[in-house]
Amino acid sequence: MESDAPLRVVAELYRLFAEGELEQTFHLMHSDVTLIEPGDPECVPWAGVFTGHPGLRSFYDALGSSLSSIEIDADSLELLPLDAGQVLALGTERGVSSATGKSYETHSAWLWTVEDG
Repeated sequence: MESDAPLRVVAELYRLFAEGELEQTFHLMHSDVTLIEPGDPECVPWAGVFTGHPGLRSFYDALGSSLSSIEIDADSLELLPLDAGQVLALGTERGVSSATGKSYETHSAWLWTVEDG
Protein backbone atom coordinates (compact mmCIF):
# COMPACT_ATOMS: atom_id res chain seq x y z
CA MET A 1 0.00 0.00 0.00
CA GLU A 2 1.33 3.43 -0.91
CA SER A 3 2.18 5.58 2.11
CA ASP A 4 -0.45 8.22 1.28
CA ALA A 5 -3.15 5.69 0.31
CA PRO A 6 -4.91 5.77 3.71
CA LEU A 7 -5.13 9.59 3.55
CA ARG A 8 -6.58 9.45 0.04
CA VAL A 9 -9.16 6.81 1.02
CA VAL A 10 -10.33 8.74 4.10
CA ALA A 11 -10.46 12.04 2.18
CA GLU A 12 -12.58 10.36 -0.50
CA LEU A 13 -14.95 8.92 2.13
CA TYR A 14 -15.58 12.38 3.57
CA ARG A 15 -15.98 13.91 0.11
CA LEU A 16 -18.62 11.32 -0.80
CA PHE A 17 -20.38 11.79 2.53
CA ALA A 18 -20.39 15.58 2.09
CA GLU A 19 -21.89 15.20 -1.38
CA GLY A 20 -24.60 12.83 -0.10
CA GLU A 21 -23.19 9.92 -2.12
CA LEU A 22 -23.59 7.40 0.71
CA GLU A 23 -24.00 4.40 -1.60
CA GLN A 24 -20.58 5.15 -3.10
CA THR A 25 -18.92 4.87 0.34
CA PHE A 26 -19.66 1.14 0.35
CA HIS A 27 -17.12 0.70 -2.48
CA LEU A 28 -14.39 2.04 -0.18
CA MET A 29 -15.38 -0.04 2.86
CA HIS A 30 -14.54 -3.70 3.33
CA SER A 31 -17.55 -6.01 3.55
CA ASP A 32 -16.50 -6.74 7.16
CA VAL A 33 -16.15 -3.07 8.12
CA THR A 34 -16.70 -2.22 11.80
CA LEU A 35 -17.96 1.25 12.62
CA ILE A 36 -18.02 2.24 16.29
CA GLU A 37 -20.02 5.35 17.18
CA PRO A 38 -19.74 6.10 20.92
CA GLY A 39 -22.74 7.07 22.97
CA ASP A 40 -25.94 5.72 24.45
CA PRO A 41 -28.36 4.57 21.72
CA GLU A 42 -31.23 5.70 23.97
CA CYS A 43 -29.98 9.28 23.56
CA VAL A 44 -28.05 9.08 20.29
CA PRO A 45 -29.95 6.78 17.88
CA TRP A 46 -26.92 6.29 15.63
CA ALA A 47 -24.62 5.22 18.50
CA GLY A 48 -23.44 1.64 18.65
CA VAL A 49 -21.28 -0.91 16.91
CA PHE A 50 -22.17 -1.50 13.26
CA THR A 51 -20.60 -4.37 11.31
CA GLY A 52 -20.50 -5.15 7.63
CA HIS A 53 -22.27 -3.30 4.87
CA PRO A 54 -25.70 -4.06 6.43
CA GLY A 55 -24.48 -2.44 9.66
CA LEU A 56 -23.17 0.57 7.77
CA ARG A 57 -26.57 0.91 6.08
CA SER A 58 -28.26 0.76 9.51
CA PHE A 59 -25.94 3.52 10.72
CA TYR A 60 -26.78 5.71 7.71
CA ASP A 61 -30.50 4.99 8.17
CA ALA A 62 -30.32 5.97 11.85
CA LEU A 63 -28.57 9.22 10.92
CA GLY A 64 -31.12 9.96 8.21
CA SER A 65 -34.13 9.32 10.41
CA SER A 66 -32.73 11.26 13.38
CA LEU A 67 -31.24 14.30 11.67
CA SER A 68 -32.86 16.57 9.11
CA SER A 69 -29.37 17.68 8.13
CA ILE A 70 -25.80 16.75 8.90
CA GLU A 71 -22.62 18.31 7.59
CA ILE A 72 -18.94 17.59 7.91
CA ASP A 73 -16.97 20.00 5.77
CA ALA A 74 -14.59 17.70 3.90
CA ASP A 75 -12.42 20.63 2.81
CA SER A 76 -11.71 21.80 6.36
CA LEU A 77 -10.88 18.38 7.81
CA GLU A 78 -7.42 17.87 9.20
CA LEU A 79 -6.21 14.39 8.25
CA LEU A 80 -3.26 13.10 10.25
CA PRO A 81 -1.48 9.90 9.17
CA LEU A 82 -0.67 7.49 11.99
CA ASP A 83 1.03 4.10 12.02
CA ALA A 84 -0.33 0.92 10.44
CA GLY A 85 -2.67 2.58 7.94
CA GLN A 86 -4.52 4.61 10.53
CA VAL A 87 -5.73 8.14 9.89
CA LEU A 88 -7.00 10.56 12.52
CA ALA A 89 -9.58 12.96 11.07
CA LEU A 90 -10.26 16.16 13.01
CA GLY A 91 -13.20 18.33 12.06
CA THR A 92 -16.49 19.96 12.91
CA GLU A 93 -19.84 18.24 12.57
CA ARG A 94 -23.06 20.22 12.35
CA GLY A 95 -26.59 18.92 12.25
CA VAL A 96 -30.24 19.52 13.00
CA SER A 97 -32.41 17.10 15.00
CA SER A 98 -35.52 15.90 13.18
CA ALA A 99 -37.37 15.50 16.48
CA THR A 100 -36.68 18.92 17.99
CA GLY A 101 -35.46 21.11 15.15
CA LYS A 102 -32.52 22.10 17.32
CA SER A 103 -29.11 22.43 15.73
CA TYR A 104 -25.82 21.25 17.13
CA GLU A 105 -22.15 21.73 16.39
CA THR A 106 -19.42 19.53 17.75
CA HIS A 107 -15.69 19.30 17.19
CA SER A 108 -14.86 15.67 16.63
CA ALA A 109 -12.07 13.21 16.07
CA TRP A 110 -12.58 10.09 13.99
CA LEU A 111 -10.06 7.26 13.82
CA TRP A 112 -9.93 5.24 10.62
CA THR A 113 -7.94 2.11 9.85
CA VAL A 114 -7.31 1.52 6.15
CA GLU A 115 -6.20 -1.90 4.92
CA ASP A 116 -5.51 -2.84 1.32
CA GLY A 117 -6.05 0.85 0.44
